This record gives sequence, structure tokens and C-alpha cells, in this order.
Amino acid sequence: MPAPISVVIPAYNAETFITEAIQSVHAQTLKVAEIIVVADDCTDRTAQIAAELGATVLEQKKRNMAAGLNLGVNAVTQPWIALLDADDFWDQNKIALQLKAIQTCPAAAIISCDVSLFSDQKVTPPPQEYVRERWKNLKHLTFTDHCRYLERVDGDCLLRLSIPTPAAMIRRDVFSSVGNFDESLLFGQTLEFFARVLARYPMAFVERPLVYQRVHDRNHTRDFAGWWSSYLSIVDRMLKNPDLYPRGAGEAHRARLKAGFHDCERAVARQKGLGHPT
Repeated sequence: MPAPISVVIPAYNAETFITEAIQSVHAQTLKVAEIIVVADDCTDRTAQIAAELGATVLEQKKRNMAAGLNLGVNAVTQPWIALLDADDFWDQNKIALQLKAIQTCPAAAIISCDVSLFSDQKVTPPPQEYVRERWKNLKHLTFTDHCRYLERVDGDCLLRLSIPTPAAMIRRDVFSSVGNFDESLLFGQTLEFFARVLARYPMAFVERPLVYQRVHDRNHTRDFAGWWSSYLSIVDRMLKNPDLYPRGAGEAHRARLKAGFHDCERAVARQKGLGHPT
């Protein structure tokens, strides 16, 4: 019997990668109930390949990632939703281990895991420094056999535990209380949505790299100017609407913004041979 999980994959002209993404779902040691691919104005064979591989294909015209996610989420039939980007793929044990986390921590609304980068056929695991430091001094943290359980997430914790889209499994019923992905955001839509969820619900984290996030020259996030503009907008709304997000989220992200600006200034100064700005 398949797990009560729907997989949602937004895709734009992803024929190069979509086969590996869907096959990684079919290869799971624990099968899922359904796969939904949202093809956004694709002019290649993305939709055809997805359908041939057994996915339900929904189509939209020139929308964005958030709209695609919302369309897929609204179509699911299962109580849990696993997200997967069309250019990424999963370890075969991802669903089984995350379902164990759900069973161990039934109050959790988001289940996440570690992510490895995949580039030029090489796998780069999460940095050990990050793995060692991420739980340091965190409150409301419980260690179980299958996962780490965070009963409450504050701003500092939100920064440490960034949740990549293909690592996330979400309880479907949370959408009725926190709303959908914000379609006004071209970037950062999952960051903003997960923050709203974690303001109200606990999360669980499986400490294994169960996702392979592909790095290539067509990555959506290579548009740094667009990503930065969306991130500024997200931080602004966190500061203006603190009740919608984990405590201190706006301040923590504002501090990261300031550090980012200083990093950019230092990089420019080094390029010009001026040394570090003060």
C-alpha cells in the first residue's frame, strides 16, 4: 500500500532533468500515492515525459513557481505533500525515513532533511561545520531515534535551518490556517511560506542527506538581482507583520541582510585592490 503522500513537482522546460526527478520518486523504498507535475508554459517535452512516467500533469500559462506550487497543492488527494524541483532528485530512502519522522513526531507540520549538492556528476555533502553547529544552544529541541524535533522555532533557528524546497514534506491541512504560497514573490516563496508555517507548528528534521540539489547554468536562483529583491521584500514583511512569523524572524533576517551587504562591499573592495571597507 503506498504512503499517504502526494509529490508536487513544478517544472518549466525541464525535459533534460524531469526523467531523473520522477524516476527518483518511483525508486523510493516506500512508494507514494501520486505524483503531480505542474508544467508552466513548457515548449519542450516536459509534460509528455512526465505523463509517460505516470505523473498527473497540470498545465499553466506563464505564471511563476509559487503559482505552480499552489496549483499542485490544490490538486493533491493525500494528507502529506512532498515537494520536488524538476531538476533535483531524491535518495531512495527519503520517503521512508521522513514517514518514520512523521510517526515519531505526529505534531510536526514540516519534515525536512539534509541536502547534498550535485554538480558535474559529483556529490558535495552538507559542510561538517554546519552539521556540528546547527543545533548549538537551540531551545525546544528533542532528539529521537529517527529525527530531531523542534517544538518551537525562533528567528535564529529559522536562519540555521533553511529548508530547501525538495527537502520539505508538508502536512496538507496547514494551508487552511496559514494560506498558500505567495504568488507575488518570484523568488523565496518557500522560505516565506515555511516561516509562516513554523510560526504555528513544530517541525522534524531527518539528519541524513536525502536530497540531491543539482547545480547547473539554468538554476532559477542564478538571477541574484531578482532573488535579492524578493528577499528584501520578505524581510520587510517579517518586520511589519511579526505575528505571522516565528519570534524574532524579521530581526534575524535583517541582521543577515546587513552582513550580506558588508560581504558585497568587501568583495568589491578586494576586486578594486582597496582592501576592506570599514
